[in-house]
Amino acid sequence: MNAYNLKYHLIGLFFLLFIADAFSQSLLQSRRNSYYKYIYALSSDQAGQIHKKGLNEVDESWFMHVVDSIPYDSAFVKEMDKGDYLFVWVEDNALNYEFRSFSDVQLILHNNYADLAFTLHEKDGSAIQDAVVRIKNRKIRFKHATQNYHWPDKHFKGTVEVLHKGLTSYYYIDNLVKKGSVCRKILFSFPLKYISIPLKQVLYLPYDIYRSIRFNALYGLPYYSIQPFKDIYYSIYDGYPRGVVEKVSRCFDKERKWDKGYTVFSKPLYKPGDTVRVKAYICKDNGRPYDKDLNVYCRNNGRQLPGKAKHDRKGAYYFDFVLCDSMNLKLDQYVTLFFGPKKQTRLAVGSFKYEDYELKTITYTLKTGQSDYKRGDTLRVTAKGEDANGCQIPDGRIHLLILNDKQAREFTDRLVHIPDTLWHCEQNLNSSGETELIIPGRIFPNINARYKVIAHFTGTENESVTKTNTINYWNSKKEIISSRLNKYLQITYLNLHD
Repeated sequence: MNAYNLKYHLIGLFFLLFIADAFSQSLLQSRRNSYYKYIYALSSDQAGQIHKKGLNEVDESWFMHVVDSIPYDSAFVKEMDKGDYLFVWVEDNALNYEFRSFSDVQLILHNNYADLAFTLHEKDGSAIQDAVVRIKNRKIRFKHATQNYHWPDKHFKGTVEVLHKGLTSYYYIDNLVKKGSVCRKILFSFPLKYISIPLKQVLYLPYDIYRSIRFNALYGLPYYSIQPFKDIYYSIYDGYPRGVVEKVSRCFDKERKWDKGYTVFSKPLYKPGDTVRVKAYICKDNGRPYDKDLNVYCRNNGRQLPGKAKHDRKGAYYFDFVLCDSMNLKLDQYVTLFFGPKKQTRLAVGSFKYEDYELKTITYTLKTGQSDYKRGDTLRVTAKGEDANGCQIPDGRIHLLILNDKQAREFTDRLVHIPDTLWHCEQNLNSSGETELIIPGRIFPNINARYKVIAHFTGTENESVTKTNTINYWNSKKEIISSRLNKYLQITYLNLHD
């Protein structure tokens, strides 16, 4: 009997040891981070402290207003309200932070080689002139003469504070350009640079040899001594000039005498019958703009295009022509144009794709903001038309209709008149930003029903496009709304008919 009990005790002990080992293995392979990343809303002062002093200023008092959370392994793609947020999660045994700011204000720097100049723009591209801008607690005013904000220190490196429409945004400007000393500027200026630069390479030779051995790459004088032989070898091996060989060959290439210009086309892709519009800026080898008449040549067929390239100011040329059958161009290939006084001299080169494509040039969008509206709400409809390049069309029109969908859910009055067309209007689309149309709530009858919002768009070429959205209008509705208020759960009973 005792041997029998001992047998089962040993079996039970072995089973417990097996379970303990399994749990220990699962613990080692378990998650080492939190399942969620929590998003906390920050005040303007807290966001300013992060920009000035970094994330080390974050403490427990900042974790007061949780607005959302996302799984740790998921990408954050949700559209947040404008403001500053702190993403918090646990990884290993540490608390990790990530600061994110959402704003419609864009800061664009302008290099005028004299001071710090920048402009502020809305999301739709319109300029902002009434923002309150501060640098180092000093207020900066908008200069109407230059149409920008100005700070006298061109080497400024720090935070720019922008207050616009009640929202404060911070932008960090990192100046990567070294100021340089007066002695350095003198030593490396003409003609002293022809003595100082070779002398510097000789003095740095021991350090360059050390770096070349340590990082297994050539630096300094070893690089400049060996690289020309490598360029010669690869030019022979690849069959075309590379590196130093290419630079030397350009000196003897008449077609690339200057090659100091650039070209810009109105579109990257053209089809037969399209008008090609091209602009070019051309300067001489010494940097001065070219000011003589130029021809335009097509490399694909070796012909000169009819007409001369016009220029309204020195160096700035423009030219246009029609892609006709007489040019004998092949489809699905790149067409190269170059500007020059004669065929052998190429001053500026550009190319575009020639293809018989079908492109929907204009895209229209219609938004109603939300799908459900209650009695007394104002319906706001936004519309926009964009071309293939994402630019808004200047001469679009919209004809908006609010139609009865003939699906009434509930009548609140004994006698109700329901017209087929509740409202209509026609107007031009705004050339910048979205076009907003406001539909008053009084046009909807006293029923719970569904309605169609239909927009007929017309564009430059009188093409017609129709967009349709559906909305639900609730004249009488009962619902329970729950929301979080600090540490409490707030429940609201809404009876729209009362």
